[in-house]
Amino acid sequence: PGAESAKPWLPQPSYFAEYATDRALADTRSFWHLYRDGLHLRTTLAQLGEGELRWLDSPPDVLAFTRGDGLVCAVNFGTSPTPAPVPGTPLLASGPCPAGILPGSTAAWWINDL
Repeated sequence: PGAESAKPWLPQPSYFAEYATDRALADTRSFWHLYRDGLHLRTTLAQLGEGELRWLDSPPDVLAFTRGDGLVCAVNFGTSPTPAPVPGTPLLASGPCPAGILPGSTAAWWINDL
């Protein structure tokens, strides 16, 4: 009781408010939702539990690999968009992925026949 009015014991910068749980739950593009959706995929896709990992050729700033039967993951650590490693709409992505493009600062997962 009364915990909702308790002050943090360490000072918090004002920008921390944008990462509060209530805001993450309300924003379907938040990391909270991405993580939850990823956990759901983990329980439904066999490729996330089994299979050999194979690194894919990728541009600088991009890490890409395939696992099992066609699960492809790519992370663009750069700021510039780059061609996606496979065609099609990702199963899950940390941001919008226009057709054939992996934007900067974005991670995405596809199922594809490589």
